[in-house]
Amino acid sequence: MEHLTYPGVGILIVLMVFILAKKRKIPSDWWLFVVLLAIGIKFVGFILPYDYTIWTYCVQSLTEFYFFPLLLIYGLVLISPNQKFKPVWLWSFSLAVLFTLFLFYDMGISKKTSTSEQIKEIYEAAPPKYLLFYIAHYVYQIVLLIWFLFRLKGYTLSLKGSFSNIDNINMRWLGSFTKAYLFTICLAMTITLLRHLKQPSYEGLLSYLFYLSLTIALFYVCFHGIRHYAIADFKAIGAHDSGHKETFEKYKSSSLTEEKMNKLYHQIKKLIEDEQWFLKPQLRIDDLAKELQVTINQVSQTINSKAEKSFYDFVNSYRVAYLKNELIKSENQQYTILALGLESGFNSKSSLNRIFKESTGLTPLQFQRINMHSA
Repeated sequence: MEHLTYPGVGILIVLMVFILAKKRKIPSDWWLFVVLLAIGIKFVGFILPYDYTIWTYCVQSLTEFYFFPLLLIYGLVLISPNQKFKPVWLWSFSLAVLFTLFLFYDMGISKKTSTSEQIKEIYEAAPPKYLLFYIAHYVYQIVLLIWFLFRLKGYTLSLKGSFSNIDNINMRWLGSFTKAYLFTICLAMTITLLRHLKQPSYEGLLSYLFYLSLTIALFYVCFHGIRHYAIADFKAIGAHDSGHKETFEKYKSSSLTEEKMNKLYHQIKKLIEDEQWFLKPQLRIDDLAKELQVTINQVSQTINSKAEKSFYDFVNSYRVAYLKNELIKSENQQYTILALGLESGFNSKSSLNRIFKESTGLTPLQFQRINMHSA
């Protein structure tokens, strides 16, 4: 795998320099730097010849066990409010610490595995006790990656409770990376089992695919991670509008009465409809709260309860309705759909097409052609 690892180490060094040179560093940048450092140690281990010593094995295996918790914490920091690290996340190192203690006992205290021949045997066909740790490590990663995908989904729902445009901050790239990394872990587990079953022909092909997939996935997350900037004042409101029951449970202790809610909803609709606040691309829920001199939670509760939508869906429904009207005006045929979309409050072509199609079942161009033809 040298043809992958040699340029890989060079690119990692460049990426680490980019992070250090970044002017507005955020907490996740430092975690990404540590992740890159761990990847670098792992890649150097691929380049150096195996001398089958205890230290070589410990460095390479422990790097692999400790790398994943670092990567997981990096992802959790990215999607946490204000990018605050929580000490409770250190539980993700539990399996790595357990494996460290096992190695200390097996290779250090008891010296049951200490000779070059025994170390070589671990590389070529792991004994049952080592194989058990390897499989547990893969299963552990798979479970936590699936758990993280649910956390990421919750983060996106929270954004929809606070922002009317989320394309630049929803971190869809992080979800893509997580799924790609999940695929590589499944490959790695398959390779380990094939090695144990002594199927070298399949193992070689899968090993190449594994390292290639892992390299591409890691460079992908590094590219987006370095370019990412935190939402400095984002605080998750928890507007996960997945059902009426959850909405009721979330707000049942609220002091906002039905009468006050109706009045507030009327004021919100006045700002959105009459004053056309939905045309502001960067409209946020706290903008409404400040204007109406109420709390963010009160605005969120009112929109969730009365409109039965998240703030994101509520505002974008007005943008879609406005754009539909603009698309069929004969005097607007000289303008591009993107120009009309930007005038309607959308902030990008991708969000315009996606939201419009989710609402109408048609792209803006299809809608325009159908309605202009019928007119």
